[in-house]
Amino acid sequence: MGIWSDMKLVDGVVDRSAGKFRILAFSPDYHELRPRDFDWTIPVPVPELS
Repeated sequence: MGIWSDMKLVDGVVDRSAGKFRILAFSPDYHELRPRDFDWTIPVPVPELS
């Protein structure tokens, strides 16, 4: 599994020279893994900006 951490934005654009990239061994069958869920959704209906 690839993990890119310490990303940096410059004027709203990802600075490709910033951060660290690591590759970790990944075994989804390993029973010590604890699932974690995180997602974002847009409210419906979308509120109008004033």
